Amino acid sequence: MKKFLCILCMALSLVACDNKDENVTNKPVVKIGVMLPLSGDMASYGDATKRAIKMVREDTKDTKNHYEFILEDSGTDTAKASTIIRKLVFTDKINAVMGYISSTAMVAAPITEENKIPSIWYVSAPEASVGEYNFRLYPDIITAAKMISSKIKSENKKNIAIIYQNIPSMNYLVADMLPTFKQELKIVLNENFVPDEKNFFALIQKIKRAKPDYIVFEATPPETDIFIKQLHENNVNIPITGFQLLGMTTNLELLAGAWDVDTAQSDPNFVARYKQMGGADNIFYADYVYTMLMALINGFENAGPDNMDEFIAATAQTKSPIGKLEVSADNDLVIHNHIYQHVVNGKKRSYGEVK
Repeated sequence: MKKFLCILCMALSLVACDNKDENVTNKPVVKIGVMLPLSGDMASYGDATKRAIKMVREDTKDTKNHYEFILEDSGTDTAKASTIIRKLVFTDKINAVMGYISSTAMVAAPITEENKIPSIWYVSAPEASVGEYNFRLYPDIITAAKMISSKIKSENKKNIAIIYQNIPSMNYLVADMLPTFKQELKIVLNENFVPDEKNFFALIQKIKRAKPDYIVFEATPPETDIFIKQLHENNVNIPITGFQLLGMTTNLELLAGAWDVDTAQSDPNFVARYKQMGGADNIFYADYVYTMLMALINGFENAGPDNMDEFIAATAQTKSPIGKLEVSADNDLVIHNHIYQHVVNGKKRSYGEVK
């Protein structure tokens, strides 16, 4: 009967049924909403999310609370995200929520704050951490920009074209990096493109005329793959880099020879577990999903949402596959460890970790 109910649940929506073990019915139940793009062009990220949740379940069998995870395919559409967060809060009665799309976070944050529901977001949008109950897991973007600048300068190059997708996450990311780039390099082109762009011909002609030494590219799939393919088709051989560029493609072979800056490479044991579950070499944010869920769980296990300062302090004690977490002055969780990565034989390889 339980199996039938789970199948029925998945057929009605993309909500993941978390079977309640009879051995944990005496534990308090904590429901965590997961708002992520799970299908379409982002299906690979959805698959990675499900594997991350399976790891979390395996690692939280002895907790004092029983944790259920409610997955919702929020995509990147704000209207859809608004409907979903209201369903999670008012129908599913969640106790916490997480995600990694800026537009989703910006819609959800006012609702979670008003209803005193802890929410954590791996996003660049500062609106995602407004209030007492919203906070971000966020990389040190200034350090990342300095690392990108340093490597470009080490090759005796300085002219860059900044090309990015006009969506909140990329707009904020570029805005955070821009002061460093202006100080360290020369920006010969700074252009954005509309979401879902499929024809980059006109933009590529602008890049050719600007004659940059490097392209700094920031976008989500599938636009990253489409742009790179069209660069090749137009015989543009300008080196390309960016923050987490190699994680924004579904085909690393397209980026042969390219490099990027990313947060510290995931713990090898985590990657091995992920691959044992059928995951690919590109783990598509599974490590961030795992980290955010475990952070929320640490908050509930060791503090509780009645005191959010203590709650967030407890989340920082999370043993994360992406390195040590620190609480910022704004009560965000910051990842300080960053590395250079490049593509070798169709796979990501890291070198030169910065601590």
